[in-house]
Amino acid sequence: MDMQYCEAALAQFNSNLGLNLANFILSLFCLALIFVEWYVSGKSGVPALKAAVLLGGIVTLFVCLPLRYALPITTAALFALLLCRGVVRYGKKAELMEKILPDEIELPPPADLGFTVSREFRQAEDCVVEGRPREAITHLNNCRGRVLAEPRYAICYADALMLLGNYKGALGKLNDLPDGRLKKKRVFKNVMVKRAACYHGLNDYVNELACYDAILARGYKPEKYFFRRGRVKVRILEVRDCVPGAAEVVDQVFGSQEAFIQSIFADFDKALGYDRDCEAAVLSYKGACHIHVQEYKTGLELLAESQKINPYFANTYIYIGLHCYHGKDFDRAIKALGKSTDYEGISDVPFYYLAKIYYEKKDYDQAIRCASQALAVFPQRWKCFRIQGDCYKNMVMYTDAIACYTKALSQTQDADCYSSRAICYYNGTPKASANAYRDICEAMKSKDCPAYRLRALIYRSEMERKKGVKKGEAELDEMLSPYKGNKQDSNELGVICAHYGAVEHAIFYYERGLEHDPTNSTLHYNLALELKKLGEFSSAAEHLQAAIANSPPNARDIKYYKELIDCYRELNDSDNEMNTLLQMEEVNHFCAEINRKNGDATYHLKKYRAAAAYYRAALRYTDSSPAVCNNLACALYYQEEYKEAVQQLNRAVRMNKNYALAYHNLGSCYLRMSTSGSERTAADKAAESYRTACALDKGLTASARMLAHMDPQDIQMMIDEG
Repeated sequence: MDMQYCEAALAQFNSNLGLNLANFILSLFCLALIFVEWYVSGKSGVPALKAAVLLGGIVTLFVCLPLRYALPITTAALFALLLCRGVVRYGKKAELMEKILPDEIELPPPADLGFTVSREFRQAEDCVVEGRPREAITHLNNCRGRVLAEPRYAICYADALMLLGNYKGALGKLNDLPDGRLKKKRVFKNVMVKRAACYHGLNDYVNELACYDAILARGYKPEKYFFRRGRVKVRILEVRDCVPGAAEVVDQVFGSQEAFIQSIFADFDKALGYDRDCEAAVLSYKGACHIHVQEYKTGLELLAESQKINPYFANTYIYIGLHCYHGKDFDRAIKALGKSTDYEGISDVPFYYLAKIYYEKKDYDQAIRCASQALAVFPQRWKCFRIQGDCYKNMVMYTDAIACYTKALSQTQDADCYSSRAICYYNGTPKASANAYRDICEAMKSKDCPAYRLRALIYRSEMERKKGVKKGEAELDEMLSPYKGNKQDSNELGVICAHYGAVEHAIFYYERGLEHDPTNSTLHYNLALELKKLGEFSSAAEHLQAAIANSPPNARDIKYYKELIDCYRELNDSDNEMNTLLQMEEVNHFCAEINRKNGDATYHLKKYRAAAAYYRAALRYTDSSPAVCNNLACALYYQEEYKEAVQQLNRAVRMNKNYALAYHNLGSCYLRMSTSGSERTAADKAAESYRTACALDKGLTASARMLAHMDPQDIQMMIDEG
C-alpha cells in the first residue's frame, strides 16, 4: 500500500512540468554551491577530486534510475550534503573555541549554511576553525557590503582576536555592535557570553560578573548562568587583592565578605534547582568559600562530599591543598595541589601556593617554575613576581630579579619589593646606586626602619664615591655611631667606609663581621676587594675562594669568579685562572637552564608569549644553546611569527648540524609558510628539511609522516626538553 502511495505521488510530481523544472534548476544551484564551497576552501587539488566523485555519482544515478526517481533523489542528497557541511563546520568551530576558553564560549546555530556569505568571509571562518587567526583577520578586512554590519562578522572577528590572545581588541569589536543588533535573544546571549569570555581573558572578573548579571536579568538559561555567576564570585574571592575593583565589589556592593559568600551560596543553590548534574562542582566551590573564611571543618566536609561524587574535579584538590598549606603540612599540600593540575581546567591558584611552599623549602628552581606557571595563567598575581624576584635575588641572578620586582611594582607599591629591587640594583653590574637609593627612599615612605636607613646611607655613599667625596675618621664615626654596636651590621658599615676611601676602617668592620659569621660569603668578597687595593692578591684570592665555597651551588655570584680570575692573573697562576673560567661558564649554564625550564613549563600551558620571554632570557646567559633556540622557535610558531622562528631554527642548525629536531621544526615552519601565502616556494624547503631530519634520526617518525603527507593540518612543533 505504501509503495503504491509513493508511486502515485511521484507520478503526480513528474506530471507537473513547473515542479520538475524548478527541481532541476534547484539541483543545479545546489551542485554549483558545493563546487563554490570547495573552491573557496583553498585545499589545492582536493576540491577537484571531490567534485569529480560527486559528478560521477550523479551521472551514475541518472543512468541507472528513471528520471522521475533520479531528480528528486539528487536534490535531496545535495541538500543533505550542504546541511552536513554546515553542521560539521559549526562543530569544528565550537570544538576549537572550547580549547581556547573551555565552558566560556557559546556558538549559536549558523544563521545560514553558506548560501549568502561572501568568499572572503567563508575563508575567514575556515581560518578560525583551522587555528590561523592572522589569516582570518586578513580575509575579514577584505570583506565588503552588508556583512560588515552583521553580528556574525563582529563575532568572527572577535573569535580570531581571542585566538591571538587579544581580548581587548575582541571586546572592542563586540562593544562596537549597536544595541539595535542585540535585540534578538540568541544574538544578545551569544555576544554577552563572548564579552564575558573576553573579560575573563583580561582577568576583569568584575565586568565578567556584570555580563552574567545582564543575561540573568533577561532570564536566559538561568540554570547555567547562576552556576557561572557563582563561579566568577569564587574567583573574585581568590584574587580580590590583585584585581582592581574586586575588593570594592565584595566590601561595598555586598557590604561584607560574609554577605558576598552568602550570595555565592544562593547562586549555587538556584543552579542546583535547575540541574543536579553540577552538584559535585557546587559542593566543591561551597567548600572553597568556607576555606576562605577559615571554617575548615565545614569546608573539608563539603570537599569530601564533592570528591565522592566526582573524584576528578580539580578545585576540590586545590582547596584540600590550601587547607594543608595553612596547617604547615607542606608534603600533603604539595601532593594535593600537584594532583589538581592533572585534571581538566588550568588555575593559577595551585601553582601560586606551590611556589610559596617551594620558596619556604628553599627549592628556588621549583618555586620560580611554579610562579611562572601561575603567572602564565594569571599575570596580575603580583606576589608571584615577588616570589620569583626573591628566588633570583637569593640565587644572585640580579638582572632577572630586577625584572621580576619591576613587574610586581607595576601592579603594587609594596615596600619590600622596592627594598629588594634596591639591593639588586646595588649588587648588579654595573652598580646602579642612584636607582637603589631612589627605591629605598620609596620603601621608606611607607615603612621607615633602621635597616632601611642604613641601606640608604650605603647607596648615598656609593653615589658620593663616584663624585670623589672623602670623609675623615671623625666624620665617619659620627655618621655610623647609631649602628656601630650591632655586629650584624658590620658588612654595611664596612661598605660605607670603603666608599669614602677609609680602607683600614672597612677591613676592620669586615674582619669583625667574619668573627661573628665566618661563613658569610659577602663579607669574604668585600674584604677581598679591599685587600686587592693594598696589593695583597694572595690573601684576596683566599677570601674569594671562601666566598665561592660558602655560597650554595645555586647562588654563586659571577662577580666572585671575575675578581678571582683577576687575582690569579696578577699572581701569574694560569692553571687556576683557567679552572675558574670553566667554573664561571658552569654558573652561566645553570642560570640559562633555569630560564629554559621556565619556558618549557609555560609552553606546555600554551602560553607561548610568556614562554618566548623566558627562552630569550636564557639566551642572555648563553648564546650557544641549540635547544633554547629550537624551543624559542616553537613558541614563535604558535604566535604566527614564522620568519623569526625560521631564523632561530637556522641558528640552532648552525650550532649543531646534526640537530634533527630543529630540521623537523624548520620543515613545519616552511610548510605553514607555503600554505599561508607568506612564501609560496617554501614547500620544497619543507620537504628538504623533513628529509634531512629523517636521515639524521630514523626514530623521528613525525618527520617521516609529514614527508609522506605534507598536510599542514597535521603540523606538530616539538620542543627539546633533554
